Amino acid sequence: MTRLGLAGAKGETMTQITIHEGGTGEKTLNVADIRIPDLWHPAMALSDAGNQPGSRAVLECWYLTHALLSHIKDTEPKPITDRELQGGTL
Repeated sequence: MTRLGLAGAKGETMTQITIHEGGTGEKTLNVADIRIPDLWHPAMALSDAGNQPGSRAVLECWYLTHALLSHIKDTEPKPITDRELQGGTL
């Protein structure tokens, strides 16, 4: 399961995602640090081997992952600035 949370101090990316929750590879990442691996070549290898359904599924997951990450970044709360902290204009 993947869990979203808020963290961060002034000026930091606030949204964090925990991946592999409860597993041995569990880790929490800032959204800004997430890199999506290029799955084009593995998908084409599946297609070349005659596994078109597998190739389409890999590409669909790849496209969906990019769309979800973009959505998370676009809707992420903006960091608080020094001016907002000093002036109380939140």
